[in-house]
Amino acid sequence: MRLLFLIFLTGLSTFAIAHPMHISLTNIDINNSSINIQIRIDEHDFTHYLNKKNKTVYDNTAYLTNNEAIKIINEYIINKLKISINNSPIDLENLEIQLSESNIYISYASKFASPLKTIQIINKLLLDNSSNQKNLVILKFNNLEQGIEFNNDKWEETIEF
Repeated sequence: MRLLFLIFLTGLSTFAIAHPMHISLTNIDINNSSINIQIRIDEHDFTHYLNKKNKTVYDNTAYLTNNEAIKIINEYIINKLKISINNSPIDLENLEIQLSESNIYISYASKFASPLKTIQIINKLLLDNSSNQKNLVILKFNNLEQGIEFNNDKWEETIEF
Protein backbone atom coordinates (compact mmCIF):
# COMPACT_ATOMS: atom_id res chain seq x y z
CA MET A 1 0.00 0.00 0.00
CA ARG A 2 2.83 2.36 0.88
CA LEU A 3 4.46 1.64 -2.50
CA LEU A 4 1.24 2.50 -4.34
CA PHE A 5 1.00 5.76 -2.42
CA LEU A 6 4.61 6.66 -3.35
CA ILE A 7 3.95 5.84 -7.00
CA PHE A 8 0.82 8.02 -6.89
CA LEU A 9 2.74 10.95 -5.34
CA THR A 10 5.55 10.59 -7.89
CA GLY A 11 3.04 10.57 -10.75
CA LEU A 12 1.18 13.54 -9.29
CA SER A 13 4.35 15.60 -8.90
CA THR A 14 5.45 14.69 -12.44
CA PHE A 15 2.04 15.77 -13.76
CA ALA A 16 2.29 19.07 -11.81
CA ILE A 17 5.72 19.77 -13.30
CA ALA A 18 4.60 18.89 -16.82
CA HIS A 19 1.44 21.01 -16.59
CA PRO A 20 2.14 24.11 -14.52
CA MET A 21 -0.68 26.45 -13.60
CA HIS A 22 -0.37 30.12 -14.44
CA ILE A 23 -2.58 32.36 -12.34
CA SER A 24 -3.17 36.09 -12.14
CA LEU A 25 -5.32 37.68 -9.45
CA THR A 26 -7.29 40.90 -9.86
CA ASN A 27 -9.13 42.60 -7.01
CA ILE A 28 -11.81 45.08 -8.06
CA ASP A 29 -13.22 47.23 -5.25
CA ILE A 30 -16.13 49.53 -6.07
CA ASN A 31 -17.16 52.31 -3.66
CA ASN A 32 -19.87 54.80 -4.62
CA SER A 33 -18.53 56.23 -7.90
CA SER A 34 -14.92 55.05 -7.71
CA ILE A 35 -13.20 51.82 -8.64
CA ASN A 36 -9.85 50.55 -7.35
CA ILE A 37 -8.07 47.68 -9.04
CA GLN A 38 -5.04 45.73 -7.91
CA ILE A 39 -3.55 43.09 -10.19
CA ARG A 40 -1.02 40.44 -9.26
CA ILE A 41 0.83 38.74 -12.11
CA ASP A 42 3.59 36.19 -11.72
CA GLU A 43 6.84 37.90 -12.69
CA HIS A 44 8.16 34.79 -14.44
CA ASP A 45 5.00 34.48 -16.56
CA PHE A 46 5.19 38.12 -17.63
CA THR A 47 8.92 37.84 -18.38
CA HIS A 48 8.18 34.76 -20.49
CA TYR A 49 5.50 36.72 -22.38
CA LEU A 50 7.91 39.63 -23.03
CA ASN A 51 10.68 37.31 -24.19
CA LYS A 52 8.30 35.53 -26.55
CA LYS A 53 6.79 38.76 -27.88
CA ASN A 54 10.01 40.72 -28.30
CA LYS A 55 12.26 37.75 -29.13
CA THR A 56 14.67 38.99 -26.46
CA VAL A 57 15.93 37.67 -23.16
CA TYR A 58 15.10 39.69 -20.07
CA ASP A 59 16.98 38.82 -16.91
CA ASN A 60 13.86 38.30 -14.77
CA THR A 61 13.32 41.34 -12.55
CA ALA A 62 16.12 43.45 -14.00
CA TYR A 63 13.84 44.79 -16.73
CA LEU A 64 11.51 46.36 -14.17
CA THR A 65 14.02 49.00 -13.19
CA ASN A 66 13.64 51.14 -16.29
CA ASN A 67 10.79 53.40 -17.31
CA GLU A 68 10.38 51.70 -20.68
CA ALA A 69 9.55 48.39 -18.99
CA ILE A 70 7.00 50.04 -16.72
CA LYS A 71 5.43 51.60 -19.81
CA ILE A 72 5.33 48.15 -21.49
CA ILE A 73 3.64 46.58 -18.45
CA ASN A 74 1.09 49.39 -18.21
CA GLU A 75 0.26 49.30 -21.94
CA TYR A 76 -0.12 45.53 -21.79
CA ILE A 77 -2.56 45.70 -18.86
CA ILE A 78 -4.60 48.49 -20.49
CA ASN A 79 -4.91 46.41 -23.68
CA LYS A 80 -5.78 43.12 -21.96
CA LEU A 81 -8.03 44.23 -19.10
CA LYS A 82 -11.13 46.19 -20.10
CA ILE A 83 -13.81 47.30 -17.69
CA SER A 84 -17.09 48.97 -18.61
CA ILE A 85 -19.54 50.32 -16.08
CA ASN A 86 -23.13 50.93 -17.18
CA ASN A 87 -21.98 50.16 -20.76
CA SER A 88 -19.32 52.91 -20.66
CA PRO A 89 -15.65 51.92 -20.79
CA ILE A 90 -13.63 53.35 -17.92
CA ASP A 91 -10.15 54.81 -18.25
CA LEU A 92 -7.74 53.22 -15.81
CA GLU A 93 -5.26 55.57 -14.15
CA ASN A 94 -2.07 53.77 -13.20
CA LEU A 95 -1.15 54.42 -9.58
CA GLU A 96 1.75 52.06 -9.00
CA ILE A 97 3.75 49.15 -10.35
CA GLN A 98 5.96 47.23 -7.95
CA LEU A 99 7.77 43.93 -7.66
CA SER A 100 7.48 41.83 -4.53
CA GLU A 101 8.21 38.13 -3.92
CA SER A 102 8.39 37.20 -7.63
CA ASN A 103 5.12 38.96 -8.41
CA ILE A 104 4.29 42.15 -10.24
CA TYR A 105 1.64 44.28 -8.53
CA ILE A 106 -0.15 46.91 -10.57
CA SER A 107 -2.68 49.33 -9.08
CA TYR A 108 -5.27 51.40 -10.94
CA ALA A 109 -8.13 53.70 -10.05
CA SER A 110 -10.96 55.38 -11.89
CA LYS A 111 -14.24 57.24 -11.40
CA PHE A 112 -17.61 56.55 -12.98
CA ALA A 113 -21.11 58.02 -12.98
CA SER A 114 -23.34 56.57 -10.27
CA PRO A 115 -25.42 54.53 -9.78
CA LEU A 116 -23.76 51.24 -10.68
CA LYS A 117 -26.13 49.06 -12.72
CA THR A 118 -23.79 46.75 -14.67
CA ILE A 119 -20.11 45.96 -14.89
CA GLN A 120 -18.51 44.21 -17.83
CA ILE A 121 -15.04 42.73 -17.35
CA ILE A 122 -12.87 41.50 -20.20
CA ASN A 123 -9.76 39.84 -18.78
CA LYS A 124 -7.28 38.46 -21.32
CA LEU A 125 -4.19 38.85 -19.13
CA LEU A 126 -1.50 36.41 -20.32
CA LEU A 127 -4.03 34.22 -22.13
CA ASP A 128 -1.81 34.50 -25.20
CA ASN A 129 1.12 33.22 -23.12
CA SER A 130 -0.15 29.85 -21.91
CA SER A 131 -3.10 27.55 -22.47
CA ASN A 132 -3.05 26.88 -18.70
CA GLN A 133 -3.50 30.55 -17.76
CA LYS A 134 -6.26 31.30 -15.26
CA ASN A 135 -7.23 34.84 -14.32
CA LEU A 136 -9.10 35.09 -11.05
CA VAL A 137 -11.09 38.23 -10.25
CA ILE A 138 -12.54 39.13 -6.88
CA LEU A 139 -15.23 41.78 -7.27
CA LYS A 140 -16.35 43.70 -4.18
CA PHE A 141 -19.31 46.07 -4.16
CA ASN A 142 -21.36 46.93 -1.05
CA ASN A 143 -22.07 43.56 0.59
CA LEU A 144 -21.32 41.59 -2.58
CA GLU A 145 -18.07 39.69 -2.96
CA GLN A 146 -17.96 37.56 -6.08
CA GLY A 147 -15.18 35.43 -7.52
CA ILE A 148 -14.91 35.04 -11.30
CA GLU A 149 -12.53 32.81 -13.23
CA PHE A 150 -11.34 33.78 -16.71
CA ASN A 151 -9.42 31.53 -19.10
CA ASN A 152 -8.98 30.88 -22.82
CA ASP A 153 -12.56 29.66 -23.08
CA LYS A 154 -14.15 32.40 -20.98
CA TRP A 155 -12.61 35.87 -20.89
CA GLU A 156 -15.68 38.09 -20.58
CA GLU A 157 -18.32 38.50 -17.86
CA THR A 158 -21.17 40.97 -17.33
CA ILE A 159 -22.76 41.36 -13.90
CA GLU A 160 -25.99 43.22 -13.23
CA PHE A 161 -26.70 44.82 -9.87
